[in-house]
Amino acid sequence: MKNYFFLTLVLFLFFISCRNSQSQKEKQIKSLQVSTIQYLLGIPFADNGDSAAKLFYINPALKVGSTLNLDLVAEANSSHVTSGKKKLILVHGWDYNDRDSKTLSLGEQKARVITNGWADFIKTSTFDLIVLSKSYDIYAFDYLTSNPIDTNAKRFRSKMDSLFQAESNTVVILAHSMGGLVSRFAIYEGTSRPSYINRVITTGTPYHGSPWASPQFQGDRGPLGSIAGFLTDTDGGRDLAWDNFDGKISGAANVKLTQINAKKDRDDLFYAYYGSVNSTGNIGSGGNLPGLSIACPLLGSSFAPSDCIVPASSASLSGNTLSQVRDIGAYDHFDVKLLINSMQVTFYNDLP
Repeated sequence: MKNYFFLTLVLFLFFISCRNSQSQKEKQIKSLQVSTIQYLLGIPFADNGDSAAKLFYINPALKVGSTLNLDLVAEANSSHVTSGKKKLILVHGWDYNDRDSKTLSLGEQKARVITNGWADFIKTSTFDLIVLSKSYDIYAFDYLTSNPIDTNAKRFRSKMDSLFQAESNTVVILAHSMGGLVSRFAIYEGTSRPSYINRVITTGTPYHGSPWASPQFQGDRGPLGSIAGFLTDTDGGRDLAWDNFDGKISGAANVKLTQINAKKDRDDLFYAYYGSVNSTGNIGSGGNLPGLSIACPLLGSSFAPSDCIVPASSASLSGNTLSQVRDIGAYDHFDVKLLINSMQVTFYNDLP
């Protein structure tokens, strides 16, 4: 069975190949091959998650045209915090390539949060307006997505507390996918809400999880289900499972999400953006990932509309009252990460 999982990775790697440069693809494929061999041999994964969790300060001068100078990205400390100035923290989503044993140099982490994570957004004129017209300082949080979501949330909250505790209502978080869950758990960490947070804007976040992370759903979805099963076989991946709030997947459950979704007193801080592709896979023209045109029909009408990974009912946190939810149209899970111009404008207007 493990050999079958290994063979089906070829299909997945084809799906993601168009999203990255050749050098990035080679690094990702090599790392995933090493993780796969380790998995097949039953070698335990060491946990490097604590050292990997870092909050970075992004000097706005890093952007010259379309070139991004990673030397102008630094691990954030108190010298990077301007009292009273507005701050935007970027939080990336799940990385299929992560395993707990993964070690990252500082340079690699800068590339993760900028080049691999938010480069498309940072290169836009909207980003320039956020920095110049709305006067935001920019930060980014990096973490190993293979670690438990609540563990990464504690790390994130601790780092925000240490830097921004003296601030009042100045911090905005922009989080994609799993990053929204890490942010949600971080906001609900502890007995009091963080006074420095103004709002959290999430894009494609699986508040109720994703069917693709649930074994009960994966088993009936052929090669893509097998791929999803292998890639989510980490603590963080399993934390993305469907919480079955709607009873649509027999036997599915996610205790962590059920418990966090029972909390509502800090939900007024959250804004949620979501994609709404129909079950036939008709995806908008945002430069979407080809493989997702297959994933959407496999989710079926029961989970439509969706962004092909996360149903709209999950990304909008059906059953809870957030400050605002926005349907940004028929775009897939990667497009909703501010790749659409109209979405960038919406985000800019939602910023205080």
